[in-house]
Amino acid sequence: MLNPIRLCFDLFDNEKLSNANLRGFTDNFLIRLALNNPGGIYTGLITDTTGKYTAFYGKITNEAVKDAISQGLTIATNNAKTAVIGELSNLQNLVKYRFGETSSTYQEFYPHGMDEYHQAKIDDIATILDRFVVAATTHLTAAEAAQAVTLTGNFKTARNAQVTVFAEVDILGTGKHADRKALTMQLTVDFLTIASNNVDNPDGFDDYYDPRFLPLTDAGQSVLREGEINSGQILVIDTDGLDIGPDTDLLLENNTTTTIRYFFTNAPGNGPTGSFVDVGPNDSKAVKCSEISFTAASPVLSAQNIGPVTGKFRVRIFQ
Repeated sequence: MLNPIRLCFDLFDNEKLSNANLRGFTDNFLIRLALNNPGGIYTGLITDTTGKYTAFYGKITNEAVKDAISQGLTIATNNAKTAVIGELSNLQNLVKYRFGETSSTYQEFYPHGMDEYHQAKIDDIATILDRFVVAATTHLTAAEAAQAVTLTGNFKTARNAQVTVFAEVDILGTGKHADRKALTMQLTVDFLTIASNNVDNPDGFDDYYDPRFLPLTDAGQSVLREGEINSGQILVIDTDGLDIGPDTDLLLENNTTTTIRYFFTNAPGNGPTGSFVDVGPNDSKAVKCSEISFTAASPVLSAQNIGPVTGKFRVRIFQ
């Protein structure tokens, strides 16, 4: 029997609907709604749902474009970094010959040798390049310093463009999650409105929904587990008190810009002992526990952040 309290929640946020499946469902639903709109009673629902659908999937498209651009700019930044460090390495012999390796002037260029430049973090390189440019324009001729000055400018331009587009992707991601929530809330309103107009008329209600996508099933409610996870970190997902077995359904979600790996393992902190599932940025995947290596010997549900930035794991465990 359906637990009526579930009708008070966002029904479409609790089911196994990835972004792609949600789009397919909404496409199908809007067609059915338009074809079954007696007297225009659902015109308002069609208008509201279409607006939220367009807002959500429009932002996904824009984000995909910006992601592609940001990847291209990362390549440009890395190439610019390689070029400028190569020039600094070329100038090292000139500086060493002219001023002597033990001189204070040499130290202005290379206080920690070339290792400092090779090993510097991406966010620190601009500062030490600026230091080198000051030394080069002070102690070298304009012609000798020109290439290092130009390549330093090229790197800073590429890095600034990369940082800017990363920020734009993050902003779009934030808006996109809010727009998905707005869409699933609207679909819940649609669901309840149509249901109220078809009480004791299940055949009429079925005209509006493909049953494969219905958010209410006999499977019961889901239990949500979520938390922040640092780059490279493995965390145990708490399943105490839950009924977990090979056929237990999981919805593995990732609403961040990193990639989260989900798996069962034999002990806390260990990596996968068998198969696993990687969920990319702003995506979700529905699996059974057996698909990510649940066994009696590997009962520990875990998440690992395999991306470069802090993220968040999010798992729905269906009971």
